[in-house]
Amino acid sequence: GGGPGATTTTTGVARVPEQSPEITESISTETRKVLRIARDLFAATVDSDVASVALHRARLRSVAGPDPANRDDPNRTAPAPAPDRKMWRHNSWYYLGLHYDALGREEESRECMKAALRLGQSGSGGNGADDIVKTLPVLHMARRDWYDDDEYVEESVRERREREPKVMDTDVKPVKYSWSAMDDTGGCDETMRESILSSVDDMKLTELRESLKRRGIKSSGSKAELQRRLVASLLKDAGFE
Repeated sequence: GGGPGATTTTTGVARVPEQSPEITESISTETRKVLRIARDLFAATVDSDVASVALHRARLRSVAGPDPANRDDPNRTAPAPAPDRKMWRHNSWYYLGLHYDALGREEESRECMKAALRLGQSGSGGNGADDIVKTLPVLHMARRDWYDDDEYVEESVRERREREPKVMDTDVKPVKYSWSAMDDTGGCDETMRESILSSVDDMKLTELRESLKRRGIKSSGSKAELQRRLVASLLKDAGFE
């Protein structure tokens, strides 16, 4: 159902037909940071470039910052993020939700949409409660019939992942990254790194090999070796020093 001229990629996402030069130029010159990252994320998804998907998803996740549901967590040590005046965090959660929904990863999509909803309800950013952008996750949740009585207290995807055994053992140390993140929201260094590690950990052996080949990196060896190489390459692209 991708419309006339659309085909389907190996990810199951409809490939967008060729656009007119005017539309292509408008997309390529996009200056709004969140939209640019989201564009790159969806383009990589359509192209089945799982390594680039991991990188752009991590960048968007870094901009999104902590889930607003955890803002009152007494064990939280990170400083509270600045007000979301430009709605970068809200929009990042929303686009991440669309991304996961397009991949059929419903639980992750719901979690991201709910985070966007919480930010919209906080009253920060945009033009107030009537800002049309704040209604987008509301409409998406309603369309997908994702509302339930305990929608804000269910166990998060991250909490479930923490209970699962980890496969990857990487020697990459947590370090500061120099990628120019959001000036007035603060970049989440560890969030970006954790997102990359999680994405690589989820990759199949064939995806690891193909991703390394695309990057001109040696693609032979054990799965753990391939994961370490790809993680190092992605962290370098993300700006970690």
